[in-house]
Amino acid sequence: MASRIIPRRDAIEVCIDRDGIISLCQPDPSGNDDAIVTVHPSDVPRLIKFLRDAAKEALAIDEPEEGA
Repeated sequence: MASRIIPRRDAIEVCIDRDGIISLCQPDPSGNDDAIVTVHPSDVPRLIKFLRDAAKEALAIDEPEEGA
């Protein structure tokens, strides 16, 4: 599988190793160690839910409170 990268933000590379484990890699622009998160394929749906919930919370931070 080819790597997938989200452009125009801090890069996140998605790879699959020989054992079928998914890795998310974010290169450190200053040259230090890259940040790597490994995920078992069976945990992907749960991780997606966590990310969706976190995105919803993060987007709500930018919204003004009602009546403010």
